[in-house]
Amino acid sequence: KVGKWNEPNYELIVDLRPDLVLCYGRNPGPEAEKKLRAFGITVLRLDFYRPSTLLEEVAILGAVLEREEEARSFISWYRQKLDFIAQKFTAKKERPRVYLESYSSFNTCGPGSGIDEMCRLAGGHNIASTLSIPYSEVTSEWLVAQSPDVIVKACVSPDAHDAGALDRLRTCYASIERRAVWNETAALRNRRAHVLAGDVCAGPRAVIGILYMARWFYPEALADLDPE
Repeated sequence: KVGKWNEPNYELIVDLRPDLVLCYGRNPGPEAEKKLRAFGITVLRLDFYRPSTLLEEVAILGAVLEREEEARSFISWYRQKLDFIAQKFTAKKERPRVYLESYSSFNTCGPGSGIDEMCRLAGGHNIASTLSIPYSEVTSEWLVAQSPDVIVKACVSPDAHDAGALDRLRTCYASIERRAVWNETAALRNRRAHVLAGDVCAGPRAVIGILYMARWFYPEALADLDPE
């Protein structure tokens, strides 16, 4: 472990003698290049959490690692899945109104967040789309006033495909049902609240999360869709 994702310990990184350090686009700050360049270590900034830039970044990483063929194969597969979803709801004029919550309680995902992009690709309308920042704290009163058709809550659950992780997902779901006055929303009245495991909320696996969202948004039209 070499510190936090946004505050790494550069001395420990240098001790590991890497050829390359991968960072998010904005974090850590420009000090990463300044401190590592002196040791001949290159910094490459790739986010991988926004679907809109993911494929371009995979192509870049494939070139850097000399794995262009694998990158092209993944990109083709990924586009095929997104095209499949797009074809299903392009004719639909009204999109379901969705409340997206990040890993933190009452913290919604607005424009600029990866989950917001996932929601749009899955055919949903994010009720926080008019907010000015990617992540905002909201109140129950605001949510009830918006009365979303669907609620999607991101849950930290590594290896969620393992049976033991289901308990964490159930606990996360139960926390939504216990919130005061949330049962007044259309989403809870119609049992359309869902939990999305963190390992399919970002990165290459986000396409799986998008498929789950699409099935939740359009349960009748996509009844045969099997994200698993």
